Amino acid sequence: MPHSAKEYVDTYDIKSCPMYVSDGSREPEERGCPSGIHKVSPEDERLRLDLYYRGMTDLEIAEAIGTTKAAIRVWRHRRKLEVNKKK
Repeated sequence: MPHSAKEYVDTYDIKSCPMYVSDGSREPEERGCPSGIHKVSPEDERLRLDLYYRGMTDLEIAEAIGTTKAAIRVWRHRRKLEVNKKK
């Protein structure tokens, strides 16, 4: 098990993520996404995970990558990640 956020992000297997899409993957409807609009690129996934494991809140992550707090909340819930409390 990785001991730091960087180790986690560096060793994260994007293909293990239920929202990962590549040739031969399950269809969006089978993943619970009716139109596939919630896809996150592998690069964005790693960036979001990096920011999340640095302890940033949903709002801080959203502002850093240029999306909404709600989008980060949905992303985090789909990955069963706990909320980071503001320090």
